[in-house]
Amino acid sequence: MARSVLVVGGGIAGIQAAYDLAEMGVPVAMLESRPSLGGRMAQLDKTFPTNDCSTCILAPKISDCYNHQLVTTYTYSELVDIEGEAGDFKVRIKKKPRYVKPELCNGCGECAEKCPVKVKDPFNEGLDQQKAIYKLYEQGVPNIMTIDGEHCLKITRDRCGLCEKTCDKGAIDYNQKEEIIELDVASVIFAPGYEAFEGGVVGEYGYKKHPNVITSLEYERFLSASGPTGGHVVRPSDGKEAQRIAFLHCAGSRDVRMDHNYCSAVCCMYSIKQAMVTREHLETIEALDLYYMDIRAYGKGFESYYNQAFDTQGINFYRNRVASLDQDRDSGDIIVKSLNEDGQSQEQKYDLVVLSVGLKPQPEIIELMKRLKIRVSKYGFAAMRGEEPLSTSRPGIFACGVAAGPKDIPEAVMEASGAAVMAAEVARTDKLGLPAAEEGEYTFTEFQRPRVGVFVCHCGNNIAGVVKVEEVAEKAKEIPFVEHSEDIRYLCSEDSLELIAQQIKEKGLNRVVVASCTPRTHEPLFRQAAARGGLNPYLMIMANIRDQNSWVHREDEEGATIKALDLVRSATGKAIRARALSRSKVENMDRAVVIGGGVAGLTAALQLARIGFPVILVEKEAELGGQARDMFLTFQERAARNLVKKLTKEAEENANLHIYASSKVRKVEGYVGNYTLTLQSTEEGKDQEVEIQGGTVIVATGAGELITEEYLAGQDQRVISQKDLDVLIRDNRLEPVPQKVFMIQCVGSREEDRQYCSRICCTQAVHNAIYLKERFPEMEITILYRDMRTYGFFEDLYRKARKLGVRFVLYEEEQKPEVRADRDSLKIRYRDLVSRSTVEEEAQLLVLAKAIVPLEGNRELSQQLKVPLNEDGFFLEAHVKLMPVDFATDGVYLCGLAHGPKNISESIAQACAAAGRAAAVLGRDYLLTEAMVATVNEELCSACGTCEEVCPFKAISVEEGADAAQVNTVLCKGCGSCAAVCRSHAADLLGFTNREILDEIDALFWDREPGKVQAGGVAHGKDI
Repeated sequence: MARSVLVVGGGIAGIQAAYDLAEMGVPVAMLESRPSLGGRMAQLDKTFPTNDCSTCILAPKISDCYNHQLVTTYTYSELVDIEGEAGDFKVRIKKKPRYVKPELCNGCGECAEKCPVKVKDPFNEGLDQQKAIYKLYEQGVPNIMTIDGEHCLKITRDRCGLCEKTCDKGAIDYNQKEEIIELDVASVIFAPGYEAFEGGVVGEYGYKKHPNVITSLEYERFLSASGPTGGHVVRPSDGKEAQRIAFLHCAGSRDVRMDHNYCSAVCCMYSIKQAMVTREHLETIEALDLYYMDIRAYGKGFESYYNQAFDTQGINFYRNRVASLDQDRDSGDIIVKSLNEDGQSQEQKYDLVVLSVGLKPQPEIIELMKRLKIRVSKYGFAAMRGEEPLSTSRPGIFACGVAAGPKDIPEAVMEASGAAVMAAEVARTDKLGLPAAEEGEYTFTEFQRPRVGVFVCHCGNNIAGVVKVEEVAEKAKEIPFVEHSEDIRYLCSEDSLELIAQQIKEKGLNRVVVASCTPRTHEPLFRQAAARGGLNPYLMIMANIRDQNSWVHREDEEGATIKALDLVRSATGKAIRARALSRSKVENMDRAVVIGGGVAGLTAALQLARIGFPVILVEKEAELGGQARDMFLTFQERAARNLVKKLTKEAEENANLHIYASSKVRKVEGYVGNYTLTLQSTEEGKDQEVEIQGGTVIVATGAGELITEEYLAGQDQRVISQKDLDVLIRDNRLEPVPQKVFMIQCVGSREEDRQYCSRICCTQAVHNAIYLKERFPEMEITILYRDMRTYGFFEDLYRKARKLGVRFVLYEEEQKPEVRADRDSLKIRYRDLVSRSTVEEEAQLLVLAKAIVPLEGNRELSQQLKVPLNEDGFFLEAHVKLMPVDFATDGVYLCGLAHGPKNISESIAQACAAAGRAAAVLGRDYLLTEAMVATVNEELCSACGTCEEVCPFKAISVEEGADAAQVNTVLCKGCGSCAAVCRSHAADLLGFTNREILDEIDALFWDREPGKVQAGGVAHGKDI
């Protein structure tokens, strides 16, 4: 039986799935049709709401996956066929000829400089040109050139051959042929990414006809520092800086005239992001206007980001449907013709118009899935089941990311991790697990004279657009003990990381300073580069000359350059006396604890139990099922009660799963690999304290419904919530059947106290309205809404409701509906924005879409687990985009409504993801601790206990009668609180010792003349 898994697609979803599988100990073959990994995300400028550079946060993910011992990557390759069944598939892969030998090519690019042929660059959406021999993008992995066989003169006409003559490595091979590779795999994950709609999908917008009308993906390349304009926002027609820009939403999406009449789910937010980034690029811009139908800011943190944009000067939102675009012949300006909310025609002129095009499946992937007997939806995406949102119709084949429908990066990453654990379940032959991680062996540098290497990153134009990078690198050579200094365009690229390793070896460097972007995302990457060179990774020091310099001083190039050099000088001062650090081994327990017995908790627990890990499930109520127990149907028209029964039955029968119902967590101690939880249990009527242990903890505690008195809620029995309506429908208790029903959306959501969207309310209201209308056609149903957020394929429900006669009336937050009651009916008074008049109508039933709110117990549990909450009270993940199920605290994971509002399918997918992330830890025999931990000088310590009082992780303690405090290095997370309060300076933090911090400060006062250091500094002349 095969044990490996094939992952089709090398974008963010494929990379995440492959890495998680490998971390679970499953061999992976990863397939990517393009020459480099990264997918569409590599083309993006920044992500929202974090404002991270997309390629920068993607680079560490690619590096970790590509260099993993269990991942074999096939780039420039396509899947041909799959035969067999789950557990025993035989797949055929077509490996296209690069006409370059990968084992010899080092990606230097000299061949491309000599190549005379220019073709449109697909990575830059055809906005500029590339050579017939090329790298997909500068940070591309693998770092190998590729020859375009359709345009190469040597291959097509047997002429030229300059690249072969230029390459001194002998890497060019014009005789390469297409190759078929056969693999035996147990399961397959589809993550092939997506295509954007063509700009001409809406003919009346004049794409290609008007040069200053571009697509959103093209605009991403305009904004990118590595794009065709170097990040400058200019008009394609004449290169003039754009001062008035319009973004047209739903260009092709939600359009009944074509096959794209679904919502593409991401367009609203990426348009808002593009407007925000443009505002940063062009502070004097005259207008940034967004034309939209509904703003669908339904993701976690999205509403706050939208509000931020709404309040930003110069960014305007118009709820208008654009009818057509024309071009002013003289100026090249684009004339936008639209209808406003009053139905009146209006015109505006813009320098540039950006079409917010949606997402669609790749045609070749649609054909492939059909050929492989994988059912596709009417829109061409993989058809998935609501209760198994990651499984295709063919057993053993899973899908994640945009393969199954349009979605944003966090959902794609969640689904990838979830698909990984499900594929691993098919692939495993025994308990999953990687060989235990080992600490590397490094060159001994303790008593050597410091030899510092400085590497300064351009980061495209993110840094080099402001800072004179070459000047910084050159002047860094004058800093004492700097033996080597150079500037590199992209330090995070695979070839640059290898260059750092080579320079360490060749120049005998025993310290490294990397001046680039944020350590938050890139420090592990550069530590790995140092380790590759045989240097202890903690002898690599970073200077953040992007976030802390070029981004905040973009108007002062001279000052930013001086500051960049100061930051490099300061980092060098720290590096000189930096110490090599090591990590210790910790025994690891292979049992998981899941807190919460709703659908998410049950799914996570069962997924881990199925792959062989013992699981303890803790539920505060006597009955499992959580919120889903009160639901009638899921949005996929399946009975929620049946799903709960199925999961509960399997949980009770699984030998690997032990359930503690009627139990609450009272205390949490320990660390990853060895958590101890104390429960207060009242099972079987007995109140008792129970102690349980596990190597990882998954938080799936759920959320609640807002309790409010708004709109007479709780005061009149004719005013109910959508959840109440679900119960009435389920139990067939809607009596008497009301003639007129009103529904009010956003009750408690998207307001000052709760600036977030509850995500499911619009779809739930529309779903229930359809159910009622189909059974009671004469019933009049009116939905009062602010934005109808039926994202993705739920747009079909919105359209169906309108066809059935459900009435939708828009209201604004400043003019909320008013409700009063009399004996016979409810009176609903609202402002009709279309007629601009106030209307009062009667209703027999009012249904409120109440906000989903975090549980009151979240704060106590967050303190027990030492994990944070966000400003709304939901649990806060480590990174909103790339680590949506991980906490910053090792070994603790998150899923379901505890993370934020989501529907059942989304909760199941995230629960599988949490299980997959936990499995990667549970499968190891032992773990490695942090290296940057607190230390105590016992000769200076007075055992006062102040450090013990402030330590949030309970990692430092003073035993009774002890002469000094003791540090538990496993618990310590290196926060430095103890060092900050220690009056005798006995407590210190390795990697950030008092001496190192003072060295950083002293270094700022070094003379700028070569070899001179001011008195009081850490170094004098050539000696330490």
